[in-house]
Amino acid sequence: MHLFYTPDIKNTKTYTLNESESKHAIRVLRLTIGDAIQLIDGKGNFYEAVIVANHPKKCDVKIVKTSKEVTTKPNLHIAIAPTKNNERLEWFIEKCTEIGINEITPILCEHSERKNLKTERLIKTAVAAMKQSLKATLPKINELQSFNDFIHQSFSGKKFIAHCYQQNQKHVKDCYLKGENVLILIGPEGDFSLEEVTLAIKNGFEPISLGNSRLRTETNNLFNSKRHCEFRKFSGRSNLIIGIDTSRYIRQLTDTRSDKPKIYGFLILFFFSTLSLFSQTSSYQIALVKYNGGGDWYANLETSLPNLITFCNKNLQTNINTEQAIVEVGSSEIFNYPFIHITGHGNIIFNGDEAENLRNYLIGGGFLHISDNYGIDKFIRPQLKKVFPELELVELPFSHPIYHQHYDFSNGLPKIHEHDDKTAQGFGLIYEGRLVCFYDFECDLGDGWEDAEVHNDSEENRTKALKMGANIIQYAFTQ
Repeated sequence: MHLFYTPDIKNTKTYTLNESESKHAIRVLRLTIGDAIQLIDGKGNFYEAVIVANHPKKCDVKIVKTSKEVTTKPNLHIAIAPTKNNERLEWFIEKCTEIGINEITPILCEHSERKNLKTERLIKTAVAAMKQSLKATLPKINELQSFNDFIHQSFSGKKFIAHCYQQNQKHVKDCYLKGENVLILIGPEGDFSLEEVTLAIKNGFEPISLGNSRLRTETNNLFNSKRHCEFRKFSGRSNLIIGIDTSRYIRQLTDTRSDKPKIYGFLILFFFSTLSLFSQTSSYQIALVKYNGGGDWYANLETSLPNLITFCNKNLQTNINTEQAIVEVGSSEIFNYPFIHITGHGNIIFNGDEAENLRNYLIGGGFLHISDNYGIDKFIRPQLKKVFPELELVELPFSHPIYHQHYDFSNGLPKIHEHDDKTAQGFGLIYEGRLVCFYDFECDLGDGWEDAEVHNDSEENRTKALKMGANIIQYAFTQ
């Protein structure tokens, strides 16, 4: 059903679309009398309506049903120093809208490179993203204001600032509180100044750490710290104010060829993980990977991942969108998904750009699960070498935490399908101490997640497969 933005709509029986929306409905979409449409007001309300007068300047509709967008998540407010490239800022606004950020405040910091901003253009970007993502809530986008003015405003809730100066910071995962709202403060490419950090602390911001400094890519720390407690601690509403210094993340993640996917990959991974900590709605997706080479990436397309998602949402109380996404290896959209899945029987080929993109995704905090659907092994191993030439797939011991999450598998992977009658094995790629990829070999978890009639698997085997899959999901978000 087509969506139309109607910010001034009231709960009445009829409404007239403005000239722009009327033209789009009648001239562009060729809608006519009797056609059903849906109106959204940007305040969380849906209005189902039917066209009763198809004038291209004043399209009249009759409202037949109203409903409220389900949002049990807390209020999430982001204050960000605009990037020098305005296109990147608009991309950022788009993704924040899709994720469900409630409020965005551009701030001018001491090291900011962009001093002026067209707020109206950002609002238009947000409106388009809201309609595209089928949401009814438009984030409030405030005018640009100085860091000093912003930092002196009162906020209801505990306030944190993460920065790179050496102080006695607590780890962020130890500082969350339930029952409050959330604000995230993001610094400019040039870093927060020491004076700004000092001023923030004087105004009640508590310095925090984002993770262990041994990780070369600090995005990884950020992503992991935010998702660490997703399953265990934060199912309730929460009010949190966090200042994030992005300068070092950006310096390490940017190159001269393609910085946008890397910089904003970090941001989106961060926001998906942050939102998932506090939201009780389906605020993020996991994705099936589409690859080249002729292998059947779509082998378990219909029911495999959807069944696993349903199982996790029911038994782990996760909030995963029940509709799986499909993403290509080389696409910047891969950064929208904190967990991705590869399966198939045949050939897989990653070109240079795809291998680099996947590497950036994984070292930036993403997680890859590969399921051997019988025959993938000889093809996937050389491609993983392109992604991580310095790493080897290692067999994980039965004592590894991935086998001992919500469900206990003391003997490692369950054997779901016989294949060559070999022992099921779980392999991993470990980058800087973090498991970034888990590969189930001679096991076929993906087939086990399918509907029972697809492979005639026993209920016992399907349950084992789903439980092990749930462990992988849980581990990916809590390691």
